Amino acid sequence: MKVIAVDVHPQTDAPYVDEVWPVSRFHDLLAGADIVAVAAPYTRDTHHIFDDAAFAKMKPGSYLVAVSRGGIIDEEALLRALEVGRLAGAGLDVAETEPLPELSALWEHPNVILTPHLAGSSPQKESRCVEILRENILRLERGEELTNLVDKQLGY
Repeated sequence: MKVIAVDVHPQTDAPYVDEVWPVSRFHDLLAGADIVAVAAPYTRDTHHIFDDAAFAKMKPGSYLVAVSRGGIIDEEALLRALEVGRLAGAGLDVAETEPLPELSALWEHPNVILTPHLAGSSPQKESRCVEILRENILRLERGEELTNLVDKQLGY
């Protein structure tokens, strides 16, 4: 498998990734990918970035897997792409409105798998969070820069 990512801040040494492209190549990535995994933050720039135009660029028969934030995907555009057979299927761990409204057509679509926004859960998650907190307390005591800070200008 070849893993290609797009990122606002492309790195050449990203672990588990063969190539990292700038966001300007987002549609190029969509055109060549068999599986598109969405693990992006939800910001003004990513709101409905997966719209009709993005789905039209996706490789026919490809799959979309979303594990970060639901507002990144225009769910109506996703349904249209599935209905015309542009996409083979979608796996959604997130929805724009959570819980997903009872009347959403996503519930009944045969090519959609829904999970209850648990992709980030693992047996290691709690201990990892405690370790980050511990490290930041020690850094604060030493007057050092903290890790995992949110950039409020970027929104993540």
